[in-house]
Amino acid sequence: MQYRILCFLWMTLYMTHPGVAQQNEVAKTTKQKREFASLPKATLKLNIPCLIDPLRSSLYFSSDIFLAKRHAVEVGAGYFFGSWDTYGREAIKSENLTGLRARLGYKYYYISYKYVAAYVGVEAKYNYIENKSYEELCRYGCQYTEWLLIKTTSHTAGVSIKTGLQVFLGREKRFFFEPYLGLGYRYLNRWSLYPEDAENLERQNGFGILRRPGIYHSPDFLLGVNFGYAFR
Repeated sequence: MQYRILCFLWMTLYMTHPGVAQQNEVAKTTKQKREFASLPKATLKLNIPCLIDPLRSSLYFSSDIFLAKRHAVEVGAGYFFGSWDTYGREAIKSENLTGLRARLGYKYYYISYKYVAAYVGVEAKYNYIENKSYEELCRYGCQYTEWLLIKTTSHTAGVSIKTGLQVFLGREKRFFFEPYLGLGYRYLNRWSLYPEDAENLERQNGFGILRRPGIYHSPDFLLGVNFGYAFR
């Protein structure tokens, strides 16, 4: 019995000794650094699906800037340059779809082990798009129809909850791909510059595909993949 008591006292003194406590803290810190060793200082990413979007093709770049071990700010900007329904219409030079897109978000990395990092976060977005296209209009109570070049402007804003993975490649883990998804809210303000007496003929007949001018509120779904380079 006395031997067990002495062993217990000796182990207690040993574990509470300043040197041993310091060694335990160093081991704990080393383990934490090893678990989050795959996180870079910053990234530069290109969104490939935006280039092949059939409705609004765009060139979009973004970057993760790490503020702390698990926290990063994501900023992005891009440019809309067209859609598939205008390709092949070189003869109609005045038709085009252009605009700007911007993103700002926050990420919290809850997993970063070896070659994989996982995060959750929130993202705000804003798009400004100008679309010029020829439309068949009904004039003066449909006394006659006329094709006119119409400019349609859209302002889109929204906020979403986002989650994704970053999978690093290579021995130095400098290249990676990042699939992500999210769900949020979208606000759309859309208007067209029509003559006062004109109405889109397809919409008047109930066959219009595009949204009418106005303000819309709807869910926003995020799904895509980035390809990027990590700065370490």
